[in-house]
Amino acid sequence: MLPPAFGRTGKKASLTDAMEPLPSALRSARILLQPFEPRAAADGFSCTVHVRRQARALLLHYCVKGPHGHLAVPAASGRPGPAPGLWRTTCMECFIRPAISSAYTEWNLSPSGNWWACAFESCRIPARRQPDGLRPLRMRTRQSAGQLIVQSALPLADGAALSISPAVVLEHEHGVLSYWAIAHPFDQPDFHRGPSIALSL
Repeated sequence: MLPPAFGRTGKKASLTDAMEPLPSALRSARILLQPFEPRAAADGFSCTVHVRRQARALLLHYCVKGPHGHLAVPAASGRPGPAPGLWRTTCMECFIRPAISSAYTEWNLSPSGNWWACAFESCRIPARRQPDGLRPLRMRTRQSAGQLIVQSALPLADGAALSISPAVVLEHEHGVLSYWAIAHPFDQPDFHRGPSIALSL
């Protein structure tokens, strides 16, 4: 995902503020994402992600709360599958990096049930050869008054240490987007440059 440049810097958030760790034996955490645009929180929105590593799967539970009548949520797809450009509207994302590597995998998970995954050699440099069969193990979306939940299980190759950067894009009224991540250390929202603002599992 490469969002457009913004003319001002959003509030930086510390990892201490952003994460509320659970017992380490569970290899899990609850992360409170921060919006790059302060108005998104002022409008009553919040985004949290429960992350849990289990065997060769990463379990993700995204919860968006707020006035959903002012939020564009993609309708359920009749035939869910891979689809590019999902980040242009409301979408959940996750960047997974081996602990000692510049390579990473970007996942886009739409409330519609569609998804997209891409392997990168380094920041925004796609791998010349994409892994075969790169797809979620499962996905589920639930929506109720004031709450949107997207759950997914993503495949992991092995038990090596990983760096996890979950994120969310929300499309508000009039096509305005807000970008949510653990923190925003740059002068524009940029999910790809995230190793320093990631959770280690």
